[in-house]
Amino acid sequence: MLYILEVNDQTKSDVVELTSFNYLFVSVMSEKEADEFVIIQEKAKYEIKDKISELTKKGLISNLPTRDKTLLFLLVYLEGCLIAYGYSIEDPDDKDICYINTIFVSNEHRGLGLSSVILKKLINENLTRYPHFKKIKGITQNDNKKAQKILINMGFIHSQ
Repeated sequence: MLYILEVNDQTKSDVVELTSFNYLFVSVMSEKEADEFVIIQEKAKYEIKDKISELTKKGLISNLPTRDKTLLFLLVYLEGCLIAYGYSIEDPDDKDICYINTIFVSNEHRGLGLSSVILKKLINENLTRYPHFKKIKGITQNDNKKAQKILINMGFIHSQ
């Protein structure tokens, strides 16, 4: 299901920090970060019913000129372990749209509000780095009612 958030002066929101966690924004990952990401992405691949964009270690650490400079990851750590992530990129079909791709939280850390924090932090960071964005696009599975509720509570509108 596709949801769209129109960007306005009120779009950036306060984020209630969950202080036990460490948050790291990266565009290009270190080898260690990429290794950790590939492991948690494997978990996501099996838990998310729809096919997800599978990123490779080589692609994660690459800084080639052809790489989209708006690709932005938020990695969430607890006690040194990667337990959640989200990432976004400029929509290839419309440069005014930021596309929030995948947000994933390890099963044992769900229910703490991390998905909402990741979404808010990604939106805020993208609007700071790339002020040309006019809309934020989020897509979720038809049966993922929790993700749909998060998007709606943040002002996203269901779109066809």
